[in-house]
Amino acid sequence: LSSFAPSSAQTSTTNGLSFSTTESYFMDVVFSPDGLYIYGVTGDEQAEVLDRENQVLKIDAVTFAVVDMYQLEDGFDAFDLKITADGKTLYTAGLNSGDIAKIKTAKMTLVSAISTQTGYLVDGAISPDENYAYYSAGAGNVVKVSLAGDMSIVSEIQVSDLNRSIYATAVSLDGTTGYFVDYQFANPSTPRIMKV
Repeated sequence: LSSFAPSSAQTSTTNGLSFSTTESYFMDVVFSPDGLYIYGVTGDEQAEVLDRENQVLKIDAVTFAVVDMYQLEDGFDAFDLKITADGKTLYTAGLNSGDIAKIKTAKMTLVSAISTQTGYLVDGAISPDENYAYYSAGAGNVVKVSLAGDMSIVSEIQVSDLNRSIYATAVSLDGTTGYFVDYQFANPSTPRIMKV
């Protein structure tokens, strides 16, 4: 086992493995399909102490060295991260901003960014054909995004009561149906699964 925090934190070594003494401030991480890289996103306040707010980092999976990064706009508040099957494209969504950014991994360059009306994007899922992404959002909303070209919003719909929060997303194998889990703020032990 070894751990990595996006900082110049103190580390100790045991049996040749490096262990960080500082917590990681990643909001989400994904591996490249070939296993060579780890991609991580940092949010706003969580990473402020490490001077790595709103960054998408490309990290060598063996050495844990940061080999490249993309700096998101201030206030993006990156929270969710997804990668395509070929490892060439990342999609990150902002929690409080409600923005979605499309980034090419080869040189960590921005393709495009779009804003949703809903905001508070918690979790996303990419359809198997990689034509669409579905995002669960705050106040019972669901967002469907076309991933073609510069991306575009297909629909934003409210599927649950305002006092319930949607926090998990999955897509059917044929890509035609999104599944979402919500819960009530006052009673988190009452989750529901919804199909859209």
